Amino acid sequence: LGANRNKVHFIPCGVDTEQFSPIMLNTAENNFFSIGRFVDKKAPLSVIQAFRKLLQEVPNAHLWMVGDGPLFTSAGKLILDLNLSGRVHLLGVQSQEDIYKLMPSMRCFVQHSVTAKNGDKEGTPVTILEAGAVGLPIVSTSHAGIKQAVLDGVSGFLVDENDIDGMARRMVQIAQAAPEILIAMGEAGRAHILSNYNVVTQVAKLNAVIRNSITK
Repeated sequence: LGANRNKVHFIPCGVDTEQFSPIMLNTAENNFFSIGRFVDKKAPLSVIQAFRKLLQEVPNAHLWMVGDGPLFTSAGKLILDLNLSGRVHLLGVQSQEDIYKLMPSMRCFVQHSVTAKNGDKEGTPVTILEAGAVGLPIVSTSHAGIKQAVLDGVSGFLVDENDIDGMARRMVQIAQAAPEILIAMGEAGRAHILSNYNVVTQVAKLNAVIRNSITK
């Protein structure tokens, strides 16, 4: 865009890696977890559609969705239309503490972020960082800052935006993976977040840029 390259600094947001400490990953139950506002750019309806396809191969799976927003009612209707009642659980808004308590019962975090029709898109979703911090494998889209936060094939899987079939296939892969593979993914994800998204480190980087700018 013409800015001086030496004055551009990339400092993503961070998470409290002490509060979101490692969990004992659930490798027994096929519980998939999604957190976020029910808005176009987070595409919650696409997550539900991918989950329906997952059920064709993994009939004992459950999807737990936290959040609220303009698409919440549409999500509830889609669940009824697809006969997913009892399999998809809309939990509404939950506190950060309650979200952390839910995480140990989950196998995988899912989010289908896309560029909305009005151009709205993600930055680096905090929920993705928190899921990585606790050691949950992640299935998401190759979108915005998610491309850096999730190591494709290492800490989780990334699919193209609006590729519902691709997301479903990756969710099936997680559901059928051996425990040691899931644990390795979770450990890799947490190590990546610790190295690149620790909020203390990120704030220190930002502070250094500001102080350096003042002194100049």
